[in-house]
Parts: sequence; C-alpha cells; structure tokens
Amino acid sequence: MRALIPLALFAALLAACDDDAKTPGGSNAECPAAGCPASLICAAQTCISGEAPAWRVSLRLLPRSDAPFTAAEVRNLDFNGEAVRTIDVLRLSDRAVIDGRVLAADGEDLRALAARVTARAVQGIAVRPLTFTSEASEEVGPPRFALTLAPFWPIEQDGKRPVRYHLDVRPDEAYRYPPWRVEEFSVPEEGGEVTVELPQADPLPRINGEVLISQTNPTPLAGLRVFAAGATGERISTESTTDANGRFVVLFWPDAAESPVTLRARRTAAAGPLPDVDLAATVPAEGGSGFSRIYLGTLGSTFTASGRITDGQRPVGGVTLRFRGSVGNGIYQIDAPPTDEDGRFTTTLYPGRYRVDLEPPADAPYRLGRLEVDVSEDAPLELVVTPRTPVAGVVLDPDGGPVQGALVEARLESAAFADPRLNAPGETPPPRAFQVETDEQGRFQLLLDPGTHRLHVAPGAASGLPALSAPLTVPPLATDLPAVRVTLPPAAALQIALRDARGRPAEGVMVEAWRTDGEAPVVIGVGTTDTEGQVTVRVPVIE
Repeated sequence: MRALIPLALFAALLAACDDDAKTPGGSNAECPAAGCPASLICAAQTCISGEAPAWRVSLRLLPRSDAPFTAAEVRNLDFNGEAVRTIDVLRLSDRAVIDGRVLAADGEDLRALAARVTARAVQGIAVRPLTFTSEASEEVGPPRFALTLAPFWPIEQDGKRPVRYHLDVRPDEAYRYPPWRVEEFSVPEEGGEVTVELPQADPLPRINGEVLISQTNPTPLAGLRVFAAGATGERISTESTTDANGRFVVLFWPDAAESPVTLRARRTAAAGPLPDVDLAATVPAEGGSGFSRIYLGTLGSTFTASGRITDGQRPVGGVTLRFRGSVGNGIYQIDAPPTDEDGRFTTTLYPGRYRVDLEPPADAPYRLGRLEVDVSEDAPLELVVTPRTPVAGVVLDPDGGPVQGALVEARLESAAFADPRLNAPGETPPPRAFQVETDEQGRFQLLLDPGTHRLHVAPGAASGLPALSAPLTVPPLATDLPAVRVTLPPAAALQIALRDARGRPAEGVMVEAWRTDGEAPVVIGVGTTDTEGQVTVRVPVIE
C-alpha cells in the first residue's frame, strides 16, 4: 500500500529580500543563507526555476489585535509570467467603529435589544470567511453594540474597493426573537451609528407543540430546549423550554413562512439524561399557527456504567470516551470524563448498543479508536486502545539532496477505522497533529492515526525553498508502510509592501497566500511584514 500520493500540491514559507536580480545557485546577496540547489536560480532570497505559476493567488491580511487597521483580502493577483512578482503598495483602511442598535417592535413603540451581531465578509475567500463579532457597548442606557470592520479592502496601485458584509443578529431574548440577517451591509468609511430594525409582524408564524415520552405513555417532559433548524442546520426560530406540561412554542420571521424545518428537542441539565429527537415540520403561512407533537419513545432506565481502558497490558489514563446510541426515537450521546490513572471511567447510560469513540491524549502513543459495544448494567466494559502507526520518510530538495531541519507536520483530516462500517465520510475528527524535524539526512518518523492526513513540510527560512503540503493516507490495518519521499519544488516569490491609511509601514501583519482554483481554497504561502511593512512570501511552482 502507498502511504503518500507523491504529488507536490501546495506550500507556504516566509522569506525577506528587496532585490530581484537572478544569479545561478550559490551563496551571494541574492541567495538565501544556505544557497540554492545547482539547478535553480537565486532571486529575492528564493530558489526559483525561472517559471512562474500560471494560476492566480489571493491574499488574506491579518494584522495584530492592537493594530489601527483590521483584516482584509486582496483577490485574484496574477504573476504575469514573473517568478518574482512585486505587488504594488497595498493600503489598509483604518478600522471603522460601528455604534449600533437593534430595535424591535414593543406594542406601538420600538425598544432596543441586547444582541450578538456577527459580520461576515460576502465576497471574500469562501472557506473560513473573515468574521467579526460585536461587543456590548459600555455606555449607560438602552443596549447597544459595537463592531470594528474594514470599510474597504486594498487593490493594487494604491486602490481600494468597498467591502460588503452579512450581519447575523442573535437577540439575547432568544425565547422571543428569532435570529435575523441583514444582507449586503456596507460600512461607512468613517464609521458611525447603525440601526438594525427587526421585522414587524403580529402575529409571527409559530409552531406550538408538546414533548411527551410516547404515545402509549404520554407523560410530558419538562426542561427540554426546543428550536427549529433550517436547511443549513442553523437555528432560524426562537428557542423554547418545555414547561411542566411538556408544552413549547417557537416563532419565525415571516420570510420563513411555509418552509420546511427540523424541530429539535435537546436535553438540558434540568431535563436530565434524555435522547435528542428531531422531527420534520413546516412553518405555517404568515401569521399562522401549527401544532407538532414530539415523542421521545420508549426509554427504559439509566444506570451508572463503568469500565476500564488498557493497551492490552497496562491501564491507560487520560482517554476521553464518547458514547452514541439509538434510544427511543432519538440519539443519546454523552461524553465520559477522561479515564483516571488506572484507566477507569464511569458515565450514565441506557442499556443497549453504542458506538464508542476513544481519544487518547496526544502525548500518548495510541490511536483514535471506534467500536460498537453492547452495554448492560451487569457487565463492566473492558476496552483496548492500540498503537499509532509509524510513518517514516525523507525530505529532498529539487536536486535530490537531503533537507535538514525541515519541520514535518501531519494533521488528521479524516479518521479511518479497522471496521469500515464505522467510517463516517465528511465527519470532522478531533484535532490531531504531530510534528518532527528532519535529521541531517532529511529523514523523519511520525506515529500517526489511521486515516487521511495533510502532510505539511516547511524547510528552514534559510533554505530558499517553499514548503510542501500533500495528502498522506495511513490504512487502518497497515503495520509496515513504505517510506514517504517528499521532494520540495522550486519557488516563486511575492514581494509585498503594506501601508496604513496614512502611508506608514504596516508592521506585524500576517500575510496568507491562497490558491482558489481547486476544489477547495488552500493556503500556499505565509509571511509576516517587517518594520518597513514589507514581506516576501514564497509559493510553490506546481500545477
């Protein structure tokens, strides 16, 4: 089996230089400290082949929290056939402070509401859009919010373009007001006061209902949180807590009328250990009212389950467990506290069959685990964790020479398990990343969880080479994988100068270079501006 698709995909690395004369490999003013491989050319402290990327790059500019300007993006820059591309001065706009109010109808009057307001840039890079969250105003009086945004994003030749945002408004009184979105919001350049007025409609579309145990046992359940989710899974209704009679009511803005939703009943600490149950429903017509009854189903009784985790011989402490199983008409999921030093744990469960996820500590040599177990009150669980898989490899420069001191990191993107029925495509695994530096022969070894990883190789800044990111697959049943061979590609360089609104150097700004022509946008280069507001970002010259 192959552990790596040996294809250079994307890279990121910082260098710094102002010259762009090209010199054959060797150590001089144009070369990085370590020189360049013989087949490459030194230019701007970067090892280039003379070829330029044929694709465009976008920049994300991330200043320090104390900077007078805020995050911005620059879209679709061409290399214009140049392996060393100088980007004309990019000027960051000052922070625009928005002083806002959220108003809602209260009888014939309007009143100010406390609310959390989130601004998301509309025309930015699709993945991880730039997002800004409001803070409550400290002024005495009716509730207000404050947002700090960029009114403009820079473009080349000292230009600028207005930024449009979506404002997502979540009133604190979630039981009374649903979330609201303001589309295509533009920021006044100097900031100022903004008023967000929630829709006025009386009555709002609503779904009344009740939560009961079952049709044969219609006992009402109190203390459950009930809300409605839209097509994307986000809450689009008010939140309601069932009363002593199990009753609830959720409200919608008129624009949700007659749309399909999912009613979600979720347990709370007050409700106790109950399953989560979903029910498909339709929002009534504008001003209308509907009724839904949610049955949790036959539940049985909970008990305190106990167990122990070992590696087959020794107890393993610090392992977290997640139990997930069908109970009644819903799903019961609970996270057990980490195992103690004797590998023991306890948690509250219903009898039945569960999928159990095991997450050992990152500093332990054990892999993520997933298994199915039958749980009963009279049978303590004995679970076993297994070692991670050793993965060895070597990092080479474009001429095949070893690269010493490169940082090699593997970050898990999707987990895989010995029983393929337990794999869940699209599921986000727990954060798992392991890293090591290459030795003088360019060699490295990692212990990894089975699954698909993003292998990122970053050579030292003195190498003049870009970093490399490539997919790495570790099969769950493999024990002896072939060595991974990583050959770093030639680089191209982006020389960038950032200024603030008054033309002063913008120091300490992290610059991410993104490639956006693939299936998903990906970072291919990173750097931070110096005291002169300048940075050189190396990117790989690859297809």
